[in-house]
Amino acid sequence: MKIDFHSHVIPCEFLDAVAADPAGFSGVRVEIKDGERFLARDVIAIKLRTAYYDLAAKLAAMDRMGIDVAVISCGPPAYCYWLPAEQGARAARLVNDGIANMLAREPKRLRGMATLPLQDVDAAMQELERIAKCGCFRGVEMGTSVEGALIAEPKFRPLLKRIEQLKLFVLAHPYQPASKGGLDRYYLISSMGFPLDTSLLAAHLMASGALDELQSLQFVLPHGGGFLPYLIGRLEHAYHARPEPRANTAMSPRKHMKRF
Repeated sequence: MKIDFHSHVIPCEFLDAVAADPAGFSGVRVEIKDGERFLARDVIAIKLRTAYYDLAAKLAAMDRMGIDVAVISCGPPAYCYWLPAEQGARAARLVNDGIANMLAREPKRLRGMATLPLQDVDAAMQELERIAKCGCFRGVEMGTSVEGALIAEPKFRPLLKRIEQLKLFVLAHPYQPASKGGLDRYYLISSMGFPLDTSLLAAHLMASGALDELQSLQFVLPHGGGFLPYLIGRLEHAYHARPEPRANTAMSPRKHMKRF
């Protein structure tokens, strides 16, 4: 059986709400050009393949690629972390309800992850409890960072602990890599920035002691784990050679790798 663990959707429930009330999503809008949908924010417009929001197109794409089961998750353009808490919570509900509807219609071929309004931990906790009652979600998709704050930071720890208690996993997906050192050119923000963000988060989870606290929570790192598989020897060497990597954890990076 072939399972695709990194399969994004942006459900119609969310897109229709944005089209009807763009002001309620602080600048996000749905545009239609030559019969095709685009999700736009500011000057950036992302083309929405029909497989993002149309279940029949999704299944057809899976068939073409020989995929038996897809674990679907929210596409990053719909994270909406930049919104105020109340609006962000609304956006997350719309996406999660749309994903739940897809799962209900095709339970044999789809599994699902929920998204959370991470700009406000209390709002995220409320949505987490709501989706947990649905019983149809296997995990939670989280941006590696939220408006610049890595999810390894202490303020997210109660949320991660509750996800662990609910026996869900976390897909840590890059969100908005900072335009540092030239990443703003040549599309490097995606080709290099995304794997860099993934690697940075993993390193912080290991060194901060987060994985020591969250002893059973499993993290999925997309895009091949970023640069982490190729840097693990360097991180391991630093752990044994310097005191800083050992300040908050008694476990070496190579042992922590099993958590990803």
